[in-house]
Amino acid sequence: MDCEIPIGARFSILHRSFRRRIDELIGEQGLTGVQGFVLCELHRMEMAGLEEINQRDLERATHLSHPTLNEIIKRLEAKGFVSCRVSTRDRRSKCIVSAPMAGEVFRCMDSLDRTVFDELCRGLSEEQTAEFLNTTDIMLKNAMDMYPAQCLGGRIQKAHDSHADLYSGRSVYRDLHPVYNRKACEPDKI
Repeated sequence: MDCEIPIGARFSILHRSFRRRIDELIGEQGLTGVQGFVLCELHRMEMAGLEEINQRDLERATHLSHPTLNEIIKRLEAKGFVSCRVSTRDRRSKCIVSAPMAGEVFRCMDSLDRTVFDELCRGLSEEQTAEFLNTTDIMLKNAMDMYPAQCLGGRIQKAHDSHADLYSGRSVYRDLHPVYNRKACEPDKI
């Protein structure tokens, strides 16, 4: 590169580029990246066996505010990705259930994640990509040691302990993020 970009700015640029590209790709399905993230989290919770998932459960899992998540759920319901009904446990709350078409979004997000990662790694050899993954794996562990409460609720460590799959062609984000890694986030931690 012709100019020296500070290290922190490099990570920020990569993060923004990753998110923007995910938004572009999932936008083809009529969703935003955040809507896709919420749908994937809802799907993960359903696959974990939670019988009734209410908005508060999703707020805790996604770290989104009540008003923000409320609007996202309204939009997802209008698009037919989720349905809402009165909870059988507490009639004051609504139960959120994913529609069959939401499962396709879950599968699509994993594919999109890998596609964007591969685009960002264009020009790198397999060895360089593996070294990058190894390096960032160590950095994520260090971040967890420095700020455990801020690292995906402490879920990075569990994913890091079983990082052998990182080099088998699976997406890095999938292995580290609770939306994509159901093993890294047990239902009792939700």
